[in-house]
Amino acid sequence: MKEFNKIIGSNVRIERIKSGKNQMEIATMLGITFQQIQKYEKGINRISAASLGFVAKFLDKPISVFYDDPDASFIGASNEKKARASYKLVNELMKIDDEKTIHLLINLVRNLSGASE
Repeated sequence: MKEFNKIIGSNVRIERIKSGKNQMEIATMLGITFQQIQKYEKGINRISAASLGFVAKFLDKPISVFYDDPDASFIGASNEKKARASYKLVNELMKIDDEKTIHLLINLVRNLSGASE
């Protein structure tokens, strides 16, 4: 879980810097100290889903940007990597409006996993 916190924290830092914001601005918006932001960004402390949502809105970014791991390899993936992959899969699935397509994709994944209905 700590590796996952580091990925999220690192992505918060990257997006904060790209947005031209400093740690104090994020901290003030969340009502916490800038030291806490440092701990989030280093992955020492876990940022809550609610706080991450506020940060995403403050930086005008989709929340999914914080979950991206450019170094992820899904061959022999750990549970954390599978969780990130699941999150990405669900995000993409939510963009599909056609019920039949959704059903077909669920069946495809089910068949690939060897699970039965």
